[in-house]
Amino acid sequence: MHPFLNKVQKAIADGKPAKAEALLKKRADAPPPVLLHGQALVLLARGQVQPALQALDACLKQHPDYVEPLLTLAAVFRQLQKPQQAMGCYQRLVALAPQDARGHAGIGELLHDAGDLARARAPLEHAARLDGENRELLMRLGHVLVQLGDASAALHWLERAWALKTDSGRLALLLGDAWLRLDDPKRALDYLGRVTDKQLQEQARYKQVSGLVALEQFELAQARIADWLPAMQAHRADLLAQRGIIHTYLGEPEPALEAFEAALEANPGCAEAWHGLTVHAPARVTDAQLAALEALADSDVFDTAVMACFCQARVFEQRADLAAQVRWLDKGNALKATRAPVDRARVEQAVSDFAAPFSEATLAQPVIGDEPPAMPTPVFILGLPRSGTTLMEQVLSAHTQVCAAGESQALSQALAQARDTLGVADDTALLANEPAAYIRTVRQAMQGFYQRWVQRRGQPQARFVTDKGINLYRYAGLLRFAFPEARFIVMQRDPVDVCFGAYKTLFAAGQHYTYSYPDLAWAWRLFQDSIGRWQGMEVMDFHTAQYERLVLEQEETTRAVLDHVGIGFEAQCLEFERNPNAVRTASASQVRNGFYVDAVQRWRRYGALIAPLIQSLEASGVDVRAYGDLLTAAAVRDDNK
Repeated sequence: MHPFLNKVQKAIADGKPAKAEALLKKRADAPPPVLLHGQALVLLARGQVQPALQALDACLKQHPDYVEPLLTLAAVFRQLQKPQQAMGCYQRLVALAPQDARGHAGIGELLHDAGDLARARAPLEHAARLDGENRELLMRLGHVLVQLGDASAALHWLERAWALKTDSGRLALLLGDAWLRLDDPKRALDYLGRVTDKQLQEQARYKQVSGLVALEQFELAQARIADWLPAMQAHRADLLAQRGIIHTYLGEPEPALEAFEAALEANPGCAEAWHGLTVHAPARVTDAQLAALEALADSDVFDTAVMACFCQARVFEQRADLAAQVRWLDKGNALKATRAPVDRARVEQAVSDFAAPFSEATLAQPVIGDEPPAMPTPVFILGLPRSGTTLMEQVLSAHTQVCAAGESQALSQALAQARDTLGVADDTALLANEPAAYIRTVRQAMQGFYQRWVQRRGQPQARFVTDKGINLYRYAGLLRFAFPEARFIVMQRDPVDVCFGAYKTLFAAGQHYTYSYPDLAWAWRLFQDSIGRWQGMEVMDFHTAQYERLVLEQEETTRAVLDHVGIGFEAQCLEFERNPNAVRTASASQVRNGFYVDAVQRWRRYGALIAPLIQSLEASGVDVRAYGDLLTAAAVRDDNK
């Protein structure tokens, strides 16, 4: 900006528009576009919007390459709630000055404000690379990435913002949230404890309880809830819902339900409470509560509306009104998909990029072969959501020599550390290096995560640790190269059960492909193609476990899995529902109930209601009838009981 205009803006910021106007008169010799722009700024300061718009328009017509008035004009349009006109200004600015971060940032901000997180990411990232000193920009980008479920990428930008200025409660809150999502609650609690702003403190305390729950310090979490609850206002219901979540993790259903119902009394729109109640006891939802949910489905608050749709679907499923269930699922998923579009090309490219460096020849000669075996040794459970990965982990972790790490963030943290070590901003730049440049960092970071985890769980002597991190299959080659001694278990299940099970689930973050049938079919095919690539390599040594076989032939399938891991059979693995491990995934309630045969090909009872899903899968080349023999086997066993 012209130095003269800086003086004009300072006078306006000081509440002295008359002084700003006087400056303009004294500097009549200033360049014409600068004078016109200055006049528009003074008019805006006096509340004369239309004359200001006319001045800006005149300025841009006379000097179409002058970018500063475009920024002012965009800001005015945003205040007037005219985002399309503002977008046009930013796009014009990018065309005129592609290296000016402000145009890219403006486009990203407008997309973010509109809820289009996926499209907001690229322009905000581009702006941040152009202007890495803009703390507000870095914070917004970090917020978007956290909302998209990419907490690892968010952390890169948020920590850069923290290095610029550390006294921001809002930034500390964002960092705490990012570390929570990366499953490092200790670091999260450190940041959350720095939030002293009274307006933010309630939210920080609520997230602190989440951190204590993640650390499985349930008694301390309950004590904090008891201490903070009396003074809580905006987040009172959230704390009560956290109390219910704690009881859920501990396998205490009745106290959990009482806490969820208390949270709904405090705030009838509390999403976590509705989620808890309808997941664990949909039969307890009254007609009056169902009517309240229906009203919430029309809420102007996007997340509330989506939550209400999924909660109603659960209630109608319990009431065996499958048509109503699917109707609400369709509405909730359609809503969610508007804010979470899937960039298939980006995902496919990432999968390809992570596979390319790890040929069979490369994997056969690991660079870390001279290191001692990892302790505990990781057991990677690969599978799509709702394929039975949580069930398999509970079976394995019932063994005395196995500790469960759940949907671990070990790999995300390790990749972030590798990027920092090499001084690169993203995975594309990381993979431009030879694997030997980063594989030891990945191994050591993941090994450190697992060692801390078993200590946290009170199982320091565990020989193995399971990791069922979502989308781990995309990194199978890297994981094998980093851990030649690791075990891999691939969970397979009827594709319709997997896809419809995911469609029925409102995930806390990420998994955007689960909100439409075509995207689910695409994700299924991507998983199968990726697994097929690795299974063709003897060095990968995958063990495939079929969910249906685990249900119908429990002991035989369990023994085969334990043999693959390299540990002897223990009877408690057949009674996994008694496993005291806290379960913190979307399958938390199901695995407490043990096996049930009617989970096999449950999709068939929906018939034509889910015909679009069948069509999407068949269009992707999936033979959905290939799994029918498993249903026949289940029926035979039932008849022989």
